[in-house]
Amino acid sequence: MRGLGICYNLIMLSNKLQLNYKPVQLILPLNYEHIIDKHDPVVSFIEVVGRLNLSKFIKTSNVGRHAYDPETMLQVILFEFMENIRSLRNLAKACRTDVRFMYICRCKKPSFMAFQRFIDSKLNESIDDIFYEINEFLIHKESINTDVIYIDGTKIEANARKFSFVWKKAVLKHRDNLYLKISKLYQIIEKQFKISLTVKDTYLPEDLSNIINTFSLYCYHYSIPFVYGKGKRKTAFQRYYETLCEYQKN
Repeated sequence: MRGLGICYNLIMLSNKLQLNYKPVQLILPLNYEHIIDKHDPVVSFIEVVGRLNLSKFIKTSNVGRHAYDPETMLQVILFEFMENIRSLRNLAKACRTDVRFMYICRCKKPSFMAFQRFIDSKLNESIDDIFYEINEFLIHKESINTDVIYIDGTKIEANARKFSFVWKKAVLKHRDNLYLKISKLYQIIEKQFKISLTVKDTYLPEDLSNIINTFSLYCYHYSIPFVYGKGKRKTAFQRYYETLCEYQKN
């Protein structure tokens, strides 16, 4: 009977341990470098910032001791701007919860006041000036050609949402339709006002600026009035002039 009692106690203890089991168990500290994906922006950020002399942006002082490494603090703030975080409280929270920020600040957890004190008393220049120097460094180091700027078909808005974009095909189609409208309007103007215009397949903003200036001179020479407001009848000349101005904006 005593053996049965011992077995019963062991079974009950085993069941109790199973009931207290937690799926999240303690693990040894890991190197965050192995957790972060190699294609994450923080990897490129560390590579670029690591080649910069950040100490020249930081005021040196022999008074007291630094609670946090100044260059590390500056790196965290720069990555904050890169990730579009504009609150020091959110930055302090990211240093406690975001693996990428934890990796940059080496698992330190600065408070938002620590970041505020660093910005107020330790920086020699503004963050914008520092970003400007970073761009200059990249242009020189990577031999980037700034004479040509390539823009894709993405529409960028001040208050963009995940659906506020325009496909490249739609942009190109709109451009081609605009070229056709300009050509047709040129032909009408030539026929009615005997103004010599060059009809082309494509047009630059300068082309429309030239014809608009020509219209202005024509209006001044022949004293053609422009009218506005309800009940006023616009001349064909004024309608064509305003249409060209609209085309130039598009």
